[in-house]
Amino acid sequence: MDVCTKITRSRGFEKQLDKVPDFIRKKVLFWVFLVESNGIWEVMKSPGFHDEPL
Repeated sequence: MDVCTKITRSRGFEKQLDKVPDFIRKKVLFWVFLVESNGIWEVMKSPGFHDEPL
């Protein structure tokens, strides 16, 4: 099984991230950290982080 461990962030994503409230920005960056360190399939096992692979 392939493990996705690299998140590609576009310029548009970075711009949108600058506009969202701080608590959302922190959650998104924490999710990115978890995916890059553990892989998407491990993160999806955690409650609240079950997201479809992109």
